[in-house]
Amino acid sequence: MRLRHAEGGVVLLAVLLVAALLATLSAVALRLLGDEFWAMGRRRAALQARYSAEAAVHHVAAVLAPGRALPEPLNPADLVDPLQASPLLDLGGAAVPFPGEPFGYEARLIEARPAGGGSIPAAASGSNFIRVLGRGWSVAGTRRGVAGALGRARQPYLPAALVVTSGELVTLPAGLRLSGEGAARELAARGFVELEAAGRALGWEVLETERRGALARVFDVAAFARTSGLESVGLSAGAPIVLAATAARFRGGSAGSLTGRGVLLVEGDLAITGAIDFAGALLVSGTLRLEAEPCAVHGLVWARRVEVAASVRCDLFASLEALRAADAAAALPRAVVVRGFVDTELVGEQSGEDPVALGG
Repeated sequence: MRLRHAEGGVVLLAVLLVAALLATLSAVALRLLGDEFWAMGRRRAALQARYSAEAAVHHVAAVLAPGRALPEPLNPADLVDPLQASPLLDLGGAAVPFPGEPFGYEARLIEARPAGGGSIPAAASGSNFIRVLGRGWSVAGTRRGVAGALGRARQPYLPAALVVTSGELVTLPAGLRLSGEGAARELAARGFVELEAAGRALGWEVLETERRGALARVFDVAAFARTSGLESVGLSAGAPIVLAATAARFRGGSAGSLTGRGVLLVEGDLAITGAIDFAGALLVSGTLRLEAEPCAVHGLVWARRVEVAASVRCDLFASLEALRAADAAAALPRAVVVRGFVDTELVGEQSGEDPVALGG
């Protein structure tokens, strides 16, 4: 009898030990699982914050207007729309909540610190690059930063065959025939409202923005012409304009015809009363009026407002090849693109110091 009681005690002790071991293992497993979930959450939050920081740099690239070399320092006139919200703190911008709290980002121009000491300006004199610090944040106060290099695109800016920056396109539905090569669109305007208005002017019941239209990064044609280095010449009323792989800058007026290839910059309004057979860039800061046939342009037509006479049929073809050839005569505007990123250590969050790039 005592032997059986002893055996029962041993079994009970064994059961208790096994139960304690299982409880310990369960607690350890739960702790490890919790740590893993916590680490996964932190990694996800860090990744979200980094993507937000990259979005800040891309946002800056999107709001900078096409042009030649990037100026230093930047000012509101260098933006596509000075009144548009910008993440650039240097230009009076503000933090951008995206897609919503607690996620967001902001950006500012930075000075990079080379290994040998000293500093490099955000945009070195004559440089075609600027350096932007993008800072993003996500849940639990997670913050990440990237230093992005922004530069001008290698190719001239060609958003579409026709860019109407005000959206005022006055023509009969058959007045224009637009086409493009590669990824070029047929029609571009400053914003969705203007684009829709321009599409209605073409007689499109529903503007198919994915196929027929695109938004344009607007730049100031008159300001661009002033920095071209070309002499401004007045137009003799009715005189023809002939370009032979050259660039010309005119004050507004009326031309009898336009033929040849190259770059034509017009400050003001331009009316062309005769034939048009042109390849290259036709950039008008005011209203462009087309009044006669034949009418054909290969390259880019850019104007604030476009009028086409009721009896005129004009063919506009977006051609990057024609723009490249014209670019040899005079440097054409180029969009801002992101050249690359490097992760940064945000040491300046509390101290006000400049960020230090990690990894050289």
